[in-house]
Amino acid sequence: SNGFDPNKWLKAHKSWNPNSGGVVAENLHFDLSSKRAVFNAHGLLYDGDIMGVKKEGTTIYRADSGIMTGAAIATRDYFGAGSYEVRMKVAEQLGVCSAIWTFFWKDGTPIVNHEIDIELPGRPNPAHSDIGFDYALMNTYIGESGSLVETNFTQLDREMNDGQFHTWRFDWHTDESDRRVEFYVDGKLVSINRKNVPFYAGRLWIGAWFPNSWAGIPNFDVSQMEVDYVKFTPFENETYECPSESIPHFGWAPDTIFPESGEEPGDDSSSTPVKCKTPSTAPTQAPSPAVTSPPMTAAPVLPPTNPPVSTPTGNTPESYTHYASYGCQELHISFCENDQSGSYCKTWQNDGTVCQRSICHGHDFTVLNPCASPQNNDEEIYKSNGCEHLQNRDEFCVGLVGSGSYCKFWKHDHCQRAICQGDDFSSLDSC
Repeated sequence: SNGFDPNKWLKAHKSWNPNSGGVVAENLHFDLSSKRAVFNAHGLLYDGDIMGVKKEGTTIYRADSGIMTGAAIATRDYFGAGSYEVRMKVAEQLGVCSAIWTFFWKDGTPIVNHEIDIELPGRPNPAHSDIGFDYALMNTYIGESGSLVETNFTQLDREMNDGQFHTWRFDWHTDESDRRVEFYVDGKLVSINRKNVPFYAGRLWIGAWFPNSWAGIPNFDVSQMEVDYVKFTPFENETYECPSESIPHFGWAPDTIFPESGEEPGDDSSSTPVKCKTPSTAPTQAPSPAVTSPPMTAAPVLPPTNPPVSTPTGNTPESYTHYASYGCQELHISFCENDQSGSYCKTWQNDGTVCQRSICHGHDFTVLNPCASPQNNDEEIYKSNGCEHLQNRDEFCVGLVGSGSYCKFWKHDHCQRAICQGDDFSSLDSC
């Protein structure tokens, strides 16, 4: 064996950034002397024989170059609430992202993307400037819309591209009464995210990959990221959901074998996601060398349970007005429960319009006011609804305003619309 247990780990062979060469299995190897996994990343100066990959639809094909090509692995199994710990030495050059993340993806309208990220290098704010290894991005997602993403620009104690191994950890708590992700570096708590915390089980990914300019310019030949060990400790009695993921067998090394029964965590036969719970007897396991035997145990599937009921705070006429216009995702967690006992905001589902509005369980979309009429192009959508819900919002902003612009999705006018950096709200239509 080369150290990667094929019963536990998948080698990625895919691309999610059309401007890069994706990630390929040839850039992975296991150092038998150190018992560590090595992830090679090829920068703009690479002139070797390993080619990257491109994606068109559901077809993966070889690129004609090996530049901006990295490596990644993911677990075969899906995991939920627990403590995830990786001892890792980050790639030292700018331009390549050293990352640890959980990932669940479901195609549809809207796309459901549940994700927790630790990514380096980082930066102090959304602008793609002051990029460095004294910051990390520590993010949570429950969708692709900006309102469903929590980006945390986290300052660290030192520059982490110091050639040393550091311990990166996040503790993922999924019970609705106190959903949160706590991020730790070398045992020190550095950040807590309480918004947009995932509650779907996902695969654990580790990789060195090439984003667009937000990680810097990869002016190097080959850089390396190394992993010493991976550890997962499930949390007792925390509940999360286990729906089936879209195309879970797509984007892996060509020699990957999947059992006929598949490896999805749930079943698509029901419209209600299956509830899972970590068993109270789940063992806490110690670290093992590199990725030869990751100490992970999948949680069993249990019958569905109702979401926890939050403490009511009382709804106001203003909150109902807001709900009719914008849905429930920005309202207090108790709003839906106050309206109807046992209800909750279905943030993973929306009305399928540019308004991207969610409703309370037990309601239908007729309770919402009409959304703006369908628009013919991105510029019209922007004028009516801002940039947040555009499919390629940052690219649109560059075209509208110029180089360096991006969608400021965290800042809204009174109509909950975001604008491009360098623009102002006066360019938008009246509400």
